Amino acid sequence: MGEDKSFSRASPASKVERRCLTLPSSGCQAGCAVVALLISNDRRQSLHFICANCESCLSAELAELESENLVSEEDKTDYIPQGFAFLEQRQFWTHHQGCWCINDKDTTGMEITRYAGRTNGCCDLDGCDGPNMLCAACGYEVATARLDCWMPHCVVLEPAATRVIA
Repeated sequence: MGEDKSFSRASPASKVERRCLTLPSSGCQAGCAVVALLISNDRRQSLHFICANCESCLSAELAELESENLVSEEDKTDYIPQGFAFLEQRQFWTHHQGCWCINDKDTTGMEITRYAGRTNGCCDLDGCDGPNMLCAACGYEVATARLDCWMPHCVVLEPAATRVIA
């Protein structure tokens, strides 16, 4: 299969019938690689997220979670299952409506901020003080981890700091 060096950037609301396949490449930052687009037989959109500043990978390859049936609002549990991304359209997370949410186990190329004012929480990060996750490659604020004991767990991606690749 030949390399396709073009990226397809999808808006959060787009419903494309393509699947992303990450191919090994030695010249890409943070393991990010050339994306080859293939027609998907199962119509499920495959996507991953990159830093808007340096284009480093920030997530594993994910499927879009289109049904709220798998969303859990129970404390200490995963808000969405591992392997999925969910476009938050509800009012559950204050100030995060319209943002992509991913499972914290699906993050790559992120690190916790060094700014102490954003690392609050009793058992883990609560995310109540703004973005607390940085792109490991460039230091850009890319997400808010919400992982404390009194909430369901997820990472909310900052729309202006991340891009979705579909």
